Amino acid sequence: MEEPLRPRVAVINQKGGVGKTTTAVNLAAFLADLGYRTLLVDADAQANSTISFGIDANSLKETFYDFLVSVTPLERIIRHTMINNLDIVPSNDNLYAADLDLSQLDVYNHFDILHNRLNDSGRDYDFTVIDSPPHLGPLTINIMRAADGLIVPLKADFLALQGLAILIKTFRRIKRAIHPRLCLLGILITMYSASQNICRDVVNNVEKNFEGLVYENKIPMNVTVAESPSFSLPVMLHGPKSAGALKYKDFTLEFLRKVYGALENA
Repeated sequence: MEEPLRPRVAVINQKGGVGKTTTAVNLAAFLADLGYRTLLVDADAQANSTISFGIDANSLKETFYDFLVSVTPLERIIRHTMINNLDIVPSNDNLYAADLDLSQLDVYNHFDILHNRLNDSGRDYDFTVIDSPPHLGPLTINIMRAADGLIVPLKADFLALQGLAILIKTFRRIKRAIHPRLCLLGILITMYSASQNICRDVVNNVEKNFEGLVYENKIPMNVTVAESPSFSLPVMLHGPKSAGALKYKDFTLEFLRKVYGALENA
């Protein structure tokens, strides 16, 4: 009997301000709300995913950094959230040292470290969602190696579009060199306004160049989504009937419709 897929999904973009953490937090929250046991890994030193669940990052004694570099057991770091089925591996600014520390560890291949740590910790969750740092370095490459698939949030503006080309090039290099089964699970348009020409132009450009990879659901510019972290809540709890919450739920359902088939065929 085949073991069921328990996907690890990295939400990744080397450009900041594109809705990366917002997407990781809300995808994880809606997966958990739908009954999937979900682990959210905050792999960003800014600790925005951690803060989004009301956890004081500065008071943490053990974080994702300790799991990654010091082999601290995962169960000592995991925190439960206010959402059933959703746990989080929190972070803080100690993680800023990770790129240097990873490159200096005396191991055969330091790009495999996170992959091996997660494998050794067991895969009891139906989904692991990883919030990545907004740059490309050893930690981000570790995340891409550890993930089964990537979701790329893309702000609907010209500069974000330029960064997408760099990220896709990096994805292809990682897939070719160290992780042949890595799958691009799709590009999610964020901060979208149908009334703005630039938003429509960006979407048309991306859909033309990445046919079949752009999610039909686009996350709108939405005050409720933007203010949710300041209330230490995902948008499904802060404003469940808001346009942003409804779109993130629809996106999660769309993601579920495609993720297993995409990974099985990778």
